[in-house]
Formats: sequence, structure tokens, C-alpha cells
Amino acid sequence: MGEIKVKYISTEDEITVYWERTAAMTAGERFRIFLDGREATVTEKTHGTLSGLQPERRYEIQVTGAGWRSETMSVSTGKRKRRIDITAAPYLAVGNGEELNTERIQRAIDDCGAGDAVYVPEGVFLTGALRLHSDMELYLEEGAVLQGTAQVLDYLPKIPSRFEGIEMQCYSSVLNLGNLDNMEDQETAGYGGNKADPEHTENPEYAVKPENAVKPGKGARQDFVCENVVIRGHGTIASGGQLLAERVIARERKELGEKLEQMGELAAECECAETIPGRVRPRLVNISRCRHVLLAGVTFRNGASWNVHMIYSSDIVTHGCTFVSEEVWNGDGWDPDSSENCTIFDCDFHTGDDGIAIKSGKNPQGDKIGIPCRNIRIFDCRSAFGHGITIGSEMSGGVEDVSVWDCDLGQSIYGLEIKGTWKRGGYVRRIRVDNCRLPRLLFHEVGYNNDGEPADRPPVFSDCLFRRLEILGEYYSRKQEWTECDAIELRGFGRQGHEVSDICFEDVVLGRAGGTERKVISLSRCRGLQFKNLRVL
Repeated sequence: MGEIKVKYISTEDEITVYWERTAAMTAGERFRIFLDGREATVTEKTHGTLSGLQPERRYEIQVTGAGWRSETMSVSTGKRKRRIDITAAPYLAVGNGEELNTERIQRAIDDCGAGDAVYVPEGVFLTGALRLHSDMELYLEEGAVLQGTAQVLDYLPKIPSRFEGIEMQCYSSVLNLGNLDNMEDQETAGYGGNKADPEHTENPEYAVKPENAVKPGKGARQDFVCENVVIRGHGTIASGGQLLAERVIARERKELGEKLEQMGELAAECECAETIPGRVRPRLVNISRCRHVLLAGVTFRNGASWNVHMIYSSDIVTHGCTFVSEEVWNGDGWDPDSSENCTIFDCDFHTGDDGIAIKSGKNPQGDKIGIPCRNIRIFDCRSAFGHGITIGSEMSGGVEDVSVWDCDLGQSIYGLEIKGTWKRGGYVRRIRVDNCRLPRLLFHEVGYNNDGEPADRPPVFSDCLFRRLEILGEYYSRKQEWTECDAIELRGFGRQGHEVSDICFEDVVLGRAGGTERKVISLSRCRGLQFKNLRVL
């Protein structure tokens, strides 16, 4: 079967291991995880968490499957951390959902060292924007809610950020990690994530090999400014949702004044009238130029736009989380943006827009910066409502090496959507999707948010493999009704040489028992397509 590389992440009392699904692994294959030579758990998933471990102890871990076994790994748990309780003196935060605690919680964060963890107990703690720093942990107890307000002024000052492919000043998020402070110098746009990290070579997940590093664009922003941050527990991080979004848009309309009218055709090319004033809305969690960030077990609820947004970052691991934003416009769940080595698994999505959206900037700025989004791993994720997984439409810097497996996105609107506009430039390539359930699969051009000067070439979509899929030919609409749709739509761009190309479908089933009898594959401007063992129910 070849070498199976098992990665891991560890905290003071847990070790989580995970590995990629290969073509040789059968559906329903059982994997065994051994702890110090004894079988600790058996699972059909490509991950497992060992809990209740002792701090500062070294454990021997091995994973086996049908006909293979991993190398035995020696993994150490972390030190037991000093708990900084935000409700204790001198912080005295109040969890009644009414009293504002921003300064109290921020003081606890500022006091948190590498051996500490900021502890949020049960209660609803109202807050504005908070700023995290390197080498810290934020732990939310079950029943704890870090509740961002719906008041616009609580998210000032604005910070340098990026939204829908454009760098701009945006409102601060509830949690802010890192910064883009020198973003105004477009000749030095990008980030310096092209160095190996000798301090983290013990953990294979946190070892960035030079040959796998992102190559910066025309310039290189200074290296990562925030690292080694853990946000975990069983609580909730929330914000003001659609109400906060509407208030931000109203304030921005007033500030922009006549500028909006002067934009004319530019504004008309946008998705809707709220697009331009809405671009500065705060995220729920903003991660800029960071590396080695762990998000585990937490519910992310109702950001005013995207919930977790990683910009020019690396080695972001998210697992066991829930994303909820059903009533929020642009309520994406998890968005890696010109970032690499980002992994998400065992997460649930109930979102008002994309559950996951992979991005790399927008013409012409995204093309100039030229930082791809790559080495993204998505597995064992589930959609209860929302768009599913999207690549684009901001992909001018390129997207490559994305693997998705063991995901159930059947109850979503799009399932898997790869999209761009004719202006974007860039590419999407080396996408691998295995053992997933989708309502439909789309490669196509979209007409919204097409503002800005075009690149000198259309985008290129190529080299993708879709294997062992169930594609329903029906999607779960915003009205929560099943609606017929084309099962597969492949549409390239209207210029020779920019067709959708070299796409392979293998062992794919169209339809479902009791579903629609209409199964459609729609093709336009394609070449090099392969369909192997396609079955229609």
C-alpha cells in the first residue's frame, strides 16, 4: 500500500492522530490505534483522539489498517498549564450576557504566557474585539459563550485585512490573531512563509519542508508574526451575526456617501447593493500571517461575515468544531486564503453561505501578490445546511493540492463548487475528492463580484480526480426542500486553451434510491475528460 504517514497534534491531556485515505483503503475499512503497545480504539475514520492522558508524558503510538501499519511514533503531551480564570481576581469578568467584559478579558489574554491558559467558565461573556498573541491558549468550558456584541463601535479600530481577494481596512474581529500591518505596500505584498522551522521538526504536522513551502509573490511580507496559539474546549465563540452586519453596512454607506454613486458600473458588477459597503464587516476569528494554530472542539456561531478566516498563514489545524451561521449573508464557515498546510476534519456546518471556501486573492491585486492556497486537507466533515465546499471565486493567486475525503455534503446547495470569473487569471489544479456524498459537482464561471481590471489571461481549471462519489442530482435549497439539478456541470472559459481539462471521474454513482429520475451531466468547453465505471440509479 506504500507508506502511510500519520500526523499528530497534542495538548496537555489529548493526542489526536490523522492520516490520508488512499485508493487502496476500502470503504468501511477499520483502523486500529495503539497506545503504548495496547489497542486503544478502533475506527472507520482516518483520525482518532486519545483523551485522559497525563501531562508531560511520552507515549508510543501506532496506527494499523488492512495490510499496513505506520511507524511507531513517540509523542509527548504538553505541560499542565496554569489556569487564568477570567472571572477570578484581578479580572472579574461577569458572564450574565449583559455586562461588557472586553477590557477584563483582554487583560487576562495579555497576562497569558506560554505555560498558561485563559479559562472561560460557563456563562455568557459579552465582549468586543479581543487580540490574541503568540504562545497562548484560550480554553472554553462547556456552557461558556464568548459573545461578541452587535455594536459596531466595539470592533474598532479597523485593522488591515483582506476580503473577497482585496486587501483593505476592515473592522476588527471578535478574536484577532496576527496582523497585516504593512499591507499598504503592494510591492512587498505576500508573506515570508518559505523557511523551514527547526524549532518544530519534532512534530511532523508542524515541520515545514523547504520544498513544500509557499513561494512568495513579487515581494515577501515579513515572516509570520503570531504562532503557537490554541483555541479549544467545548464552548462557543459568537458574534452579532446579521444584525451586526446590517449595522456595519449602514455605517459604511453613510461614510462612503457619493463614492458609491460614482462607482457606477463597478458597483453594478458586484453581487448585490450591499457588497461594497459590506466588505469591511468583521470576521468572527481573523488569523493573519500566523502559523501553528489549533482550533478544537469549539462552536463558531454567527460572525457578521466569515467565521474563521486565515490570511497568508500556515499550519492551521481545525477539528471537532461546529460552524453555525444559517441566517447570515456571506456566513462562510472556514476560509483559508493564500494559506498553506491547513487541515480540517470532523466538523459540522450549518452555514448561510459556503461551509468551506478556499481562496487566493482577486484580480488584479491577487495576481500581483501571487500567493497560492495549497496543501489543504478536508475530511470527515458534514453539512446540515449551506453551500458545501467552494474553491474560488477569488483564486487569482492559484489553488493547488487540495484533498477531500469521507465528507457528507449531500444536504447542501452546491456540494463541491469550483468557480471563477473570466477576469481572474490564476489556476485551480490537483484537486482530489474521494469517498464523498454530494448533491452536485460544479466547475463554472460566475458573473458576480467581477469588478477590477482583468488579468492578462483567463483562469485554468485542470488535473482533478473524483473517485468513489455519490452525486445525488438534487440539492437541499434555502427553503429546506429537495430540488432537481444537474449532477455534474463542467464549463470552461470562453477562450481556446482555457477549457476545463484533464478531469477524471472514477467509480461514481449518480442519483439515490427514491430520488429524482433526472440525472444530467452538462459539459461545455472541456477536454481530456474521463468517466470510468459511472453508474446511474
